[in-house]
This record gives sequence, structure tokens and C-alpha cells, in this order.
Amino acid sequence: MTGMELCTAKKLEQNPIVIVFDDGYYGTLRAFGPELKSFELAGWDYVSVGKALGCDGSSASTPLEFRDSLRSALESKLPYLIDARITGSPSPLLHRLSELISKKIGENPT
Repeated sequence: MTGMELCTAKKLEQNPIVIVFDDGYYGTLRAFGPELKSFELAGWDYVSVGKALGCDGSSASTPLEFRDSLRSALESKLPYLIDARITGSPSPLLHRLSELISKKIGENPT
């Protein structure tokens, strides 16, 4: 998804709930190159982007805020974007996958 689908949802009078798991960087890519700064995002305001596309939205940084955002989303008649701001390490699965790929690249550098 690029986000522009929200315009289509509004045009078709649909009201999906879109949750952006916002970790502040391209987390999947960063797992493969944690030292690279190119994966860090500039702190986008996803709720404002959603509103510019005609949607409702809110941010959530805690489980309580997420619950409140989800309640608002369920009551909305418009597409609703929740910016779920998350912190922490990548999942164990993603960490293991990046280790396996790094190992393979090291074995076959061409």
C-alpha cells in the first residue's frame, strides 16, 4: 500500500481501519543493515497524511491510547488511520532471518 488507496476508499464510501505500525524506520530493511542510517525515517505525521486524503485518524503510543483510537475508528464513517507508534527490537524471527541471510552472503559474496 502507498496510502493513496484511502482516497479510493473514501470515494467508494468505505470505512476501512488502516493501522500503520510506526517504528520510525524501515524496520524490516534495518534488520539487514542496522548500521545504515538510510533506513531511518524523518518522523512522518501519518495522521495528517490520512486527513489530507479525507480520512479520520489518531496516533497511539500506549495500549490505552491504541484502544481509544480503535474505538474512535469503529465509530467513524470515514476511512480511519491509526498511527501506532511502536518501540523495541525487531521480532526474533526477523532477527534470525537477517542472521541467516548475512551468513549466506558471507559464504557467497558474489
